[in-house]
Order: sequence, then structure tokens, then C-alpha cells
Amino acid sequence: MAHSGRWKARTGARGFLALVAGCFLWLASAAAPAAETAPDKPPDKPGDKAPAKPAANAAPDWQKLETKAVPLLQPRQVASPGLFDPERQKVIVFPKDGSPVDTALPHAGKDKAGNDNPALLARLQGKFIWIDANGDGKAVPEETRAVAPDGFTDPFTCDLHYEDGTATPYSFRLKAVVEGEKYALIRATARVAEFQGQKIVLLDDNGNGRYDDAGQDAVIVGDGPVSLLGRYISLGGKFYETLVHAGGTTMEIRPAPDIETGTVDLFEKYTPSQKSENLKIHTLIISGTQGSFAFDDNHKAQKVPAGPYDLVFGLLERAKEWVYLKKGDKTSFTVIANQTVTPHWGGAVKAKFDVASDEKGIVVSPPAFFGEGSEQYFPENYRQAPVTVSVALVYKDLRRIERRVPVGSHKFDVLPDGTLGPVTLKPYRWTGDEYQVTVDYNSGIMGGVTTRQDFQFVPMRKKAGEKKP
Repeated sequence: MAHSGRWKARTGARGFLALVAGCFLWLASAAAPAAETAPDKPPDKPGDKAPAKPAANAAPDWQKLETKAVPLLQPRQVASPGLFDPERQKVIVFPKDGSPVDTALPHAGKDKAGNDNPALLARLQGKFIWIDANGDGKAVPEETRAVAPDGFTDPFTCDLHYEDGTATPYSFRLKAVVEGEKYALIRATARVAEFQGQKIVLLDDNGNGRYDDAGQDAVIVGDGPVSLLGRYISLGGKFYETLVHAGGTTMEIRPAPDIETGTVDLFEKYTPSQKSENLKIHTLIISGTQGSFAFDDNHKAQKVPAGPYDLVFGLLERAKEWVYLKKGDKTSFTVIANQTVTPHWGGAVKAKFDVASDEKGIVVSPPAFFGEGSEQYFPENYRQAPVTVSVALVYKDLRRIERRVPVGSHKFDVLPDGTLGPVTLKPYRWTGDEYQVTVDYNSGIMGGVTTRQDFQFVPMRKKAGEKKP
């Protein structure tokens, strides 16, 4: 019995010690980090969803910017590509019979009565143009504008309707391309947004009633020169991705992802065509898959996303002369990350032209003007400074000395659309002689351009019964 009691005492002591040890173990486990002893998750309730994990490298959200309309009081308040380059303009051709023509401006959707929104019609009546702004088919004075001596009308305003269901007032002028027949639609309103204290100006630069045409519509960021709409813009030393709605009333913007950049310096290797005071470079625009970026005298170099680019447009002004330039066959270049590229352009301008024979004589095509970087120059107004062509007969006299006998000269005629027509000059005689053809143009921006080309005249065979010219 005594033995049995001692056993019970020992087992009781052991149980007490085990209980104390268990308490210490429990305290230690309770103090351990939760990651090591995470509590059991309670059972999910019906309909519960696991919280979404943030995606790796998720793009930031778009921020919507509402724009406001700002009237352009005169066409050259903003000098942009679409104001000068005919290939960027929407042209309305009016029929000779005076019937109305569809302007093809956006008119999607239906009106309050459930009918399709009518097309916006226009009619040319002498020196006046009517736009059916309310779609009722009735010409009233409020919808009619006169064509001024400079070829422009005062602004028209109408409501445009877009595929996304939005509608907004839109203002434009018409500019004579061919008087009495062809008129270009020129924007008369800008849309302006503000972002981080800077203004972003949108222009419907191709005149089709939409503001979202990349590479065609124009944009101005802050105090920079006018550029073309593209994927990215540079603002405050950072890049942003943009998305413009068709009506221009809203644009969306977000920070660009990490992208490699290089530097473009468009003035390092630029040489003016001639030394002249008061030459103003309004803009030089490069375009690529990453967007378009603009340079001028105050923005000679800047960082852009790495990739291929081309010099697509430039605009120069001096006194009352304007010249714009476009890309050539050697104006493309590649921006490499963390490097600087210095495209070559400018320099001496040369003319290129064709010379041919026909039954009337020597035919000289209108010249095209190119800089040393292959960029092509286009004078806005050939009536300010004429382009002339002269022809001289080249022969060797009895002492084998080369002689030149002037045959004739003529100014290139300016056609109704402002371009030049070909010139035909009669040869000295109707035999296979050698001639030298010279084209001269004196520009305050491009300098004096003189280009010569040798040519052998080949008389056309006369048909039976045909008289001499």
C-alpha cells in the first residue's frame, strides 16, 4: 500500500511538471510570428471571392481631361501643317451645275425623332458658299458666307455627331484652292485641355471634323512648337500616353511605361540655305511609331523614345514669304537609347526638273526643290517670286571653242491651284542639237537657286499632211 501511495505521489508530480511545460510551450507558440503559425482561415461564406492580387507592372489608369473650345480668330493664328500642305487638306469639289454636295463631315446616329442625322451639305453660289447647318435644306443668310479676296470665308459653325454617341459644335473656314471649284476645309477652333499646369492644344488639322487622326491632326504641348498627334507626348521632362476622342471634347492621358530614350538634335548639322536675318523656323516635326515630336529655335534638341523616325514636315517664314518642307528619300534616321542623333538638313537648295521633246518644241517640267538632306521644299506662293527657265543652244565653233546662243526664256505659269505648269520653248532650229536648260528661282528663304541641265533635242517626226509648227 505504501508503495502504491509513493507511485501516486510521483505520478502526480510528473503530471504537474508536464502541465507547467505545456504552458511554456503554448506561450512560446503564441509569441511566434504569424507567418509561422498562421491561424486557420475560417470557412468561406457562399459568394465570397478571394481578393484580387495587383498585376505585375500594371499600366496606370487613364485620366480623362475635358477640353474647351477656343476660337481661332484668323487662319494663321496657329501655323500648322494642314494650313499649308494640300496633301493634308480635306477638299470639297463643287459641281458646275450649282447643286449641293456632301461635305462628308461626321453625322452619325439619329435625331430626337429617331431619324438618321442628315449629311451636312454645301453649295457654291458665285462668290458665296452656303452650309446647311441645321439640315433643313433651306439656304438662309445665317448659313451663308462670302469668299474674301484672300480666298477664305468667315467661320461656319454646325453640330457634328460621332459614332460614340457624342455631339459637339464645330467651326471651320473654307479656303479657295481652285476659285469657283475646289475649297479646302480649314479648322477655325482649337480644343484646349490643362494637365499639370500645362496647356495641351488639339487641332483638327486635316479638316475632316475629327481630332483623333494620328499623324494628321496637330497638337501643341505647353510652350512647344506645333507637332502631330501621336502615341506619346513629352511634358515636363516625362512621357505620357494619350488617347483623343473623335469629337475632341475629351482626351485621356496616363504616364508612359519605362521606355528607352535617346536625344535628337536637329540644329547641330543644320546649315541655312542662305544667310538671312529674321528667318523664323516655326516647327520641324519628326514622326515614328512612338509618336511625333517638334523642334524650333527655342527647342533645338530633346529626348524622344528610341526607334525609327523621319523628318516629315517643317515650316519656315521670312518677311512675307512662307516655305514648308517635307520628307525626302534620305531624311529617315534611328534614335538609339542613350545616344544623340544629329540629322543633316538644309544647306544649298537645288532644283530638279525634266526636259523632253514634243511636236511643239522643248518641254520643261515644273521644278522641285531639294536640300542637302534630301528634304523637299515647297514655296507657298509662287506669285511672290517667279520661277524662270531659259534655253541656250550649245555648239563648238571652227576653233573648237564651245559657244552658247540664248534661244529663249519664260516664266513658269502659276496654275489656278497655285502650282506651276510646264513651259514649252521653241528650239533654235528643228534639228538634233545640244541645249542647256537653266531654271532660276530667287527665294528669301532658300536663297538663289540656279540649276542647269544638258539636253539633246530630238525633233518629232511629222505625220503625213502635218504642217510645220
